[in-house]
Parts: sequence; C-alpha cells; structure tokens
Amino acid sequence: MGEVADMRQDTKACFSRVGQQCTDDYSVDFADYQRTHLLRQKVLKASADLSTSYEIATACETHCEEMLIYDTAAVEGSVNGISRSSLYAYKDKLTAHQRNTTRMLQHLAGTATLVNL
Repeated sequence: MGEVADMRQDTKACFSRVGQQCTDDYSVDFADYQRTHLLRQKVLKASADLSTSYEIATACETHCEEMLIYDTAAVEGSVNGISRSSLYAYKDKLTAHQRNTTRMLQHLAGTATLVNL
C-alpha cells in the first residue's frame, strides 16, 4: 500500500496544474510533501546501509584473501565455505542496489520540488 501511495504523490506532482483547473487535476497539500520527505529519508537510510554493507563485504574479501595466503590447506579460492566469487557476486548486487537508490533519490528530489511549489 505504501508504494501505491508514493506513486500517487508522484502522479500528483507531475500532472497537477498551477493556476488552472483540469478534469484530471489533483490537489497537492502539505501532507503530500511530508510523505515525499519521509520516503526520501527511508531511501537515504537504505543507501547508507548499502554503502556500509559494501564496505563490510570488501573487508571480508580482503580478510579471506589474507587467510588463503596463510592457509595452504584451504580449498582453492574458498575459506570456510566462503568463495571469492560469492563475495564478488554479493558486491555486484550491492552496487546495483546502490545505483537504484541513487536513481530513486534523484526522482524523489524532482517530485519534492514539484510538490513544494
């Protein structure tokens, strides 16, 4: 339901007319701006969490590589069942999610500007 309400805010912002009434016009009020702002805060938190997760994955990757150097009995490319390829895949997913949250923040900035007018 939250996503539907958020889409409604974007539709209001993009298709409302200033100074003229239209049959498909929306009224935009302060509550719309508040909802857009709250959504932006949630996306900012998700973006920060993704950055932190990426840093952790990078540290794990470095640690695993160091363990492989010193552990001659380790399975090739794997430490305690964690493979480097799985860490690479995880970091790739985090990067993709980070790009998506950046796009969402850009879109929300535009919507917030329109709602605030």
